Amino acid sequence: MRARVLISVALAGAFLGGCTGGPAAGRSGGRGGNAGAAGTGGGVGTGGDTGTGGDTGTGGGVGTGGAGGDTGAGGNAGSAAGVGGGVAGAAGGGSAGTTGTGGAVASCVKSLSGRYLVRTDGHLLHEADIRPETTVLDDGTGLPLADVTGAVQEGSRHGCAVLGTAQTAWCWRTAADGNNDGQLGNGSIDAFNVSGPVFRATQVLTAANQPLTNVAAIADGEDQAWGTSSVCAVTKDGRVYCWGTIAWLVNGGSTYLPFDSSYALPITVDGTTPFAGVVEVAVAGANACAVVKGASSNEVWCWGQDFHWVLGQGNAVTIRYPTKLKGLVNPTKVVMYGMTACALESAGGVRCWGNNSGGSTGTGTKKYGDDVQAPTSVVDEGGAALGGIVDLHGGEIEGYGVFCGLTTAATLQCWGVTFAEYAIPHGEANVVAVGGTEGGRTSVRYVTGDGLYHIGRYYRAPNCGLLQ
Repeated sequence: MRARVLISVALAGAFLGGCTGGPAAGRSGGRGGNAGAAGTGGGVGTGGDTGTGGDTGTGGGVGTGGAGGDTGAGGNAGSAAGVGGGVAGAAGGGSAGTTGTGGAVASCVKSLSGRYLVRTDGHLLHEADIRPETTVLDDGTGLPLADVTGAVQEGSRHGCAVLGTAQTAWCWRTAADGNNDGQLGNGSIDAFNVSGPVFRATQVLTAANQPLTNVAAIADGEDQAWGTSSVCAVTKDGRVYCWGTIAWLVNGGSTYLPFDSSYALPITVDGTTPFAGVVEVAVAGANACAVVKGASSNEVWCWGQDFHWVLGQGNAVTIRYPTKLKGLVNPTKVVMYGMTACALESAGGVRCWGNNSGGSTGTGTKKYGDDVQAPTSVVDEGGAALGGIVDLHGGEIEGYGVFCGLTTAATLQCWGVTFAEYAIPHGEANVVAVGGTEGGRTSVRYVTGDGLYHIGRYYRAPNCGLLQ
């Protein structure tokens, strides 16, 4: 049994920026039944007859409990008998109101991506461990960057995201030197020792005053230890563009030539023909992998510097242009962290390859240098192939990849250096979304069905509605 500290933060209530809490119902108690009506007195007897007794008082109606409220009170007794000797009305028969059901907690979390949290109003928060969350701002207006959709790439000193309606890509510094390699893609590269404002987003360009348009998604990927300064994006027509340090990705890659681009450049399959049919892409410094729509099913294609066999070809040589991997069955997602890559297959299995230090591939071994050369199934403790996975995210610790899969049972299965060399349960139930795992078991980020946002390590209370 592993010990851990868990932070659970309620993301509900009337937040600024349009995030609202649960319904008003569920706050007050239900009303009790109405009082019984007074008995009607008999008339005065004529000729000495006894007056007719009052009718029995009618009991109060059944009180209806408020949603989530206290129990309603019962009906009051009927009044005393009427004039002339009538019998007193009986006590009202109203029963207590039933206890209502509490209103559901509403979350303002739309999605998680690494340390980033996208709110339902499209604003983007960076949830760092060592400080309160920071809102990413539009550098031109000073207002929160809005309409953020899809994955957010978190490099070592920068971040990037896509704005849904505009279909454009935007990047920002997370450290003052976060554009020394052109990773903002806005046409500028900061000189050495020159810095700029952090968390101020600017638009990615393909040339001077020419925005990258029709953008569908930004590349997944984080590489703190290896210093990722490369960024890629997929357009709605299935093309890939990259910027930053991209020598291994766009110039043929046969030899290493330092090459930083402050503009987004197209990826090709032969130096001329655009790489097409791409659904999504992941990037880790000098290498990248993409999910491609094939003739009958999806495929994964990788290219770049094949360090630790992260390109999955089993030959550890530079691959100049995108090349199809073997051994995957209809992959739907690919992620790359710490020179380890993993693909989620449509049937719910996961296969990983590349750097296996600390058991990052989840394939049952963790001997240093025992890298996995081709896509291999992640297994559980008993050695059976992991299944039932519907989403996959990762992170890294000191250069080692750590991964967590969200299951059909709304639980987490995780593997890597702080877990094991095979997939093990993380221990939570009712998980609806999983984000970054960069701190291993103590920092897995996830949202549960009750609207709570969890960070595993620090006792800190991010406010989902706070605009800074």
